[in-house]
Amino acid sequence: MGNEIVLPPPDIKKSTFLQTIQKRHTTRDYATKQLPITEVSNILYAAYGINRPKTGKRTAPSAHDWQYVDIYVSDANGLYIFNPQKPSLEIILEKDVRKKTGIQEYPASAPLNFVYVVNYARMPQDLPEKEKSLFGITTVGAIVQNVYLYAASAELVSGVRADIRREPLRKTMKLNDDQEIILAQSVGYPSVVGEVKKWVHNIF
Repeated sequence: MGNEIVLPPPDIKKSTFLQTIQKRHTTRDYATKQLPITEVSNILYAAYGINRPKTGKRTAPSAHDWQYVDIYVSDANGLYIFNPQKPSLEIILEKDVRKKTGIQEYPASAPLNFVYVVNYARMPQDLPEKEKSLFGITTVGAIVQNVYLYAASAELVSGVRADIRREPLRKTMKLNDDQEIILAQSVGYPSVVGEVKKWVHNIF
């Protein structure tokens, strides 16, 4: 048999999921046009909404279903926390703090920025710190990919980042000692500049 098994190419034409994941990519260029609230709701449902109402379980996994991740939403009008039970966006600040969600320039103009926060108070207090961190990062990673895939399916663009000035953002978000900022992610419509960059990249 030799030392490898050669796999056939993926049959992308027969799978809408593979067609979606083929379009998944990170972008740093966004149109400033705001997303309609229906689209925001769709994205948040995909990210970490309740897909099994009888049990309250979510679209992304969490260890032992402890549901320790909160999604904070930053747009031109303010900062909110996503409440999947209603669902709703609960107002934290009526102030545009988008530029604080990353050290690059683009978060300040991206129409939507998510900040993923792990609340360790929802985990057993005797759990080793390494396990707490691993569980939190794993769940945030699943949520990030859900957002990427929804964006790809809806002709939107997205980009995740770890480059955040966390302490100033913590103070702005009014987080407590049990809460840790893990990642941030922008979502929006593609910009003309971004589409040109993608075209050049695909050609060359």
